Amino acid sequence: LSRQLATLLQAGLPLLQSLQLMMQGAERQPSGQLARFLSQRIETGETLSQAMRTHGLFDDIFCHLIAAAESSGQLDRMLEHLAAHREKSEALSRRLRSALIYPGIISLVGCLYGMRTTGGTQGVGRSTTNAVVWSSLWIIVVNAIITKVFVNLPAQ
Repeated sequence: LSRQLATLLQAGLPLLQSLQLMMQGAERQPSGQLARFLSQRIETGETLSQAMRTHGLFDDIFCHLIAAAESSGQLDRMLEHLAAHREKSEALSRRLRSALIYPGIISLVGCLYGMRTTGGTQGVGRSTTNAVVWSSLWIIVVNAIITKVFVNLPAQ
């Protein structure tokens, strides 16, 4: 929403007309429903920041930044900055999640293999050293195999 609204405002369209255009382009999508809500609130005399605060989707910092941008006449620039910040945050979150999947799988497989080789949960207490050794070896072997397979894949 922020990126689209910033683009329309930078093109010189008024806020209400920009929201109505966004609403028409995506009536059944969540962004279209949000644009409809915001335009209805603005038609009743609220500012964009007030309408966003009323909706509940936007946090206080976001609403305060929009209010400051409205006061200073820099709404289009602020929306652009907020859109860029959100995109970077989402990209970082995706990278973090994908980076944590691999160690989690390796750890789980290592633990399961260690339990299997020591006779299940009863055997772990009797031969913890054996479980640790087998789990460590399993993690090293699987890590080497996966690294060998994925090292030749092109970077995204």
